[in-house]
Amino acid sequence: PLIGEFGEEHIFSLYEAKETSLLKSEKASLQQQLNQFQHELQKSKEREEQLEEMIQAYEKLCVEKADLETELGEMRALVETHLSRIRSLEQQLRQRDGGAFPSLGGQDVPFIALHPNPGLSHVLERAGGWQSRGLEAQGRLEAELEAARQENQRAQHREEHLKAECERLQAELKHLQDSREQEQSERDMAWVKKVGDDQ
Repeated sequence: PLIGEFGEEHIFSLYEAKETSLLKSEKASLQQQLNQFQHELQKSKEREEQLEEMIQAYEKLCVEKADLETELGEMRALVETHLSRIRSLEQQLRQRDGGAFPSLGGQDVPFIALHPNPGLSHVLERAGGWQSRGLEAQGRLEAELEAARQENQRAQHREEHLKAECERLQAELKHLQDSREQEQSERDMAWVKKVGDDQ
């Protein structure tokens, strides 16, 4: 039997409705995939920005570490200079104290007290003044040396802190790189599986 005009229209309408439904479903699926890819892309960009910030921070710490090593070298040279000056001053003081008045002994003290000599008193005053200035200079150098030692110690503590921070950043950077590679591999595998399922 022949199908009437109404029947043909009805069959065409059903076919068109089915095609429209399939297109809408496919469009919704593609839109969902697109949204998912956009979300993953945004997350990937955020991770890249974080990674770049970590790299910049690491490079900055490396520069600070190099500057600190230079400062430490200068500090060590300064400490060595102070130590050399102190040793030289102590040697001069020992030479002056031990050889300035070889003729004076314990038996001469009463004579000096009973018969003061203006010339000898002047020499003693000059020697005492020189020794006082020497001790003052030595005290000043010792204070400078102590300050240099403290500064050196602070610089060493700072260097240790920077080294620990560099190690922490390196570990965190490696973790981020490993996580990114793993996520990329998982996305690639999921995409291959999705393509295989669609086919």
